[in-house]
Amino acid sequence: MGSLNIDSSKISDHAKYLEVILKHYTDLFIYHAAQRLSTFRYFLAAFSILVASFASLITRYDSNQVPLQSERFVLAAGVLSVAVFLLTITFARLDKRNEQIIHINELPIKAVQTWISVNLPVAGASHDQWNCLLRTDNLAKPVTTFSTLIPVVYFICGALSIGGITLAISKHDRLLNHINNLVGVESLLIVPIILFIFYMIGAFFHLPKKPS
Repeated sequence: MGSLNIDSSKISDHAKYLEVILKHYTDLFIYHAAQRLSTFRYFLAAFSILVASFASLITRYDSNQVPLQSERFVLAAGVLSVAVFLLTITFARLDKRNEQIIHINELPIKAVQTWISVNLPVAGASHDQWNCLLRTDNLAKPVTTFSTLIPVVYFICGALSIGGITLAISKHDRLLNHINNLVGVESLLIVPIILFIFYMIGAFFHLPKKPS
């Protein structure tokens, strides 16, 4: 974390300087934090609509109907599942990027708060009481932070989309017959495994390291 080199004997001269720095980066922090939550809300809304559409289509499948008509519903459900799969990867990467930007904005705020806690002591208050972000980091538990919970939600949504794709393939009679003739129907189990690997690579790997 960076530090501020300000002469504590000239606090009044630097008060405006500190105020501008703190306000600038606090505004950026608030903006990007709100942006992250808004992006997550948009994802949940889009995911809900696509999943509801998938459920409507897949439940229309009936093996007693005209095969071509049933397969059209299944094919449309499969396309929606692929859309959910790609949507989840895209939003997971956007969320990770927003998290990194938020962390970048935290660094100068922590530097200002650390300087204030050291150079502006108040009777009855310890230094750490003024360093709000640092205290939050120390108090935060891994399972109760946005950085942990939001990726878990994306992971679950990605797994559901993989299940939807596999279900659609299993209900598409002609496609299933082709798979059975080529490699055996048991090989259908390979589909979710391949999709899961692709999802993990696409959503969570090959991202820039967390800035320090």
